Amino acid sequence: MLPPDSHVHSQWSWDAPAGSMEETCVRALDLGLPSVAFTEHADLTPWTLGPGAKASPERGQLVVDEVLTPPPPDLDGYRECLERCRERHPELRILSGIELSEPHWHPSRAEALLGAGGFERVLASVHSAPAASGFGFTEVSARYADRPPAQVVRAHLAETARLIEQFAPFEVLARIDY
Repeated sequence: MLPPDSHVHSQWSWDAPAGSMEETCVRALDLGLPSVAFTEHADLTPWTLGPGAKASPERGQLVVDEVLTPPPPDLDGYRECLERCRERHPELRILSGIELSEPHWHPSRAEALLGAGGFERVLASVHSAPAASGFGFTEVSARYADRPPAQVVRAHLAETARLIEQFAPFEVLARIDY
């Protein structure tokens, strides 16, 4: 028997507009997966893109003055879609979930999302790093352009350790391999 996939993103993650919860369920059944957990992104930290950086078309409307601000998750739409998929695919165990990015930097927002969501699976991750400009934050992978990989990895792991120490309400640590 195959293991469940406990870290899936669909169209309800702001950065996966082409995703499809329905198509993912169909594919999971085709593969013989017993379960999936839709752990949509809740990125709480805006990212500085820097001069000349271009956002992809689906992210373009989220950028103002070179800062990308991910929107809050649409919990109502997500829950409705999740229930439709559960009704259509009763043979597949479908869990609700969320992936909180830097919840230890934004504890009140993270706790509010957890309180409103009633999630069955809570992931925590670090997607952000201090921007090269010294102003704001950027996505961790952007730092590979201006820092040696060993420094990027060490800084990411150190921040991940702080997340673990400072934010308890999660079950799964995601993105440790950034």
